[in-house]
Formats: sequence, C-alpha cells, structure tokens
Amino acid sequence: MKKSTIIVILIVYLVSIVAIGFFGMAVKVYDEVKYVKSIEMKTEAEREDMFVFEALGKDALGNNTYKLTINFEQQHLVDGQGEAYLPLTLIPYVTYDTGDVAGEEEKIKYTINSSVDLTATGLGYVDLQQTGQLICYKESFYSFKIFVSPERSSANGTSAIIEVFVL
Repeated sequence: MKKSTIIVILIVYLVSIVAIGFFGMAVKVYDEVKYVKSIEMKTEAEREDMFVFEALGKDALGNNTYKLTINFEQQHLVDGQGEAYLPLTLIPYVTYDTGDVAGEEEKIKYTINSSVDLTATGLGYVDLQQTGQLICYKESFYSFKIFVSPERSSANGTSAIIEVFVL
C-alpha cells in the first residue's frame, strides 16, 4: 500500500470519530423499569368527621399498615333509591427505589379481603373502584381489609394494608 492511501484512511477514520462525537449518538431508555419501594396512603372525604385514619407502622413483611374507622352516622348523602351511603377517596403515594415519587402513570391495584363477600350483589356493603373511590353502604358494624399494591410485580414490603371498620 502506498503511503497516501494509508494517510487517507487514517484521516477518514479520525474525521468520522470527530463527527460522531460532535453530533453525538444519544441513548434513551424507552422502557425503563422502576421498582416500587413503598406505598403510603391518605384518605379524604367531604368532611373530616366522617372517618379516622391512623398509620400503624409496618407489618412483619415491611408493608405499611393503616386503620380506617368510618363513622357511618355522619353520612348525609342519599342516592336515587333512598339508600344512604358514605364516599371516601383512598390516595396512594408511591415511591420508587430511586427516591422518585410516582405520578399518574403508576397503576395501583385495590383488593378487598373479607370473610364475607361485601361486594356481592344483594349485600351491597361496599364498592371499591380501581381509582381508589370507596363507597360504604349499610349502617351496621362490619370490617374488612384493603390491600393496595402496584399492578406490576414488586418486592415484598411494597404494599399498603388498610384495615377498615364501619361503625
């Protein structure tokens, strides 16, 4: 090979390195996986005297636990059938292991656990929507647990458990 050919190849090689470095090739992660560290809960209603919400700390697995006592005597809403009900809103605050706080994009799953199917047709004690809207019907003492967990699988201790008592 001639000297001029080697010099041309070397110049093209160096120019291409400089051009790529100048214009850059940005790498962007489109499907970033964020792991949920914890879910903390808050409850809201139309009036503060409708409920008492207490944080109980963490259970043996590391899940945040709460106690929600609903005072059904404070209901003041009547639907079209004349049946009284009391609406509450469960608000989750999701924190990732990176320390970031989740926004609307994080999907949360609400599950009711009770010895009796409180949502069965005919009983109609509670209605829990996947948006966190909890509506209690029936003025009688009953209790149940609500498990709040991320829709995607995550490690143990990332959920929240709310023990609900309706008085």
